[in-house]
Amino acid sequence: MTPPLCLMKPASDQSRSLIRRYKMTKVIPVMAFSLALATAPALSTAQPSPKAGIGVAFQTQNKKIKVAEVMPGASGALMGIQAGDVITHAGGKPMSSQTRLTAYFSSLKVGDPVVLTVKRKGQSLELKGTAIARTW
Repeated sequence: MTPPLCLMKPASDQSRSLIRRYKMTKVIPVMAFSLALATAPALSTAQPSPKAGIGVAFQTQNKKIKVAEVMPGASGALMGIQAGDVITHAGGKPMSSQTRLTAYFSSLKVGDPVVLTVKRKGQSLELKGTAIARTW
């Protein structure tokens, strides 16, 4: 597939910005314009998709992923997550590090189902909810 082309004035702030934004790899001078070859699949003015989350802050404590804070009214609160819960599984996969849990949340899109298994006071609980657009 041939990368898209973009015609713009040479060495303008706008062209430099577009080159960075769309990861353009070649700029070919053509008379009074520059022809930029982009590696992006398409040039678009669409806004990036909002990042998804459930409104929960967590921290690693004694090799366990512990919920530090839950935003009131966010999905995490509606799921029943509480500060002090220990997250053991996310999406059915064991969570052994904060890095893995961050990767799980990063893979979510707004509206995706979220399933977390937490330990609370010695009991294992499966909590279900929906990822929301992050505003924090």
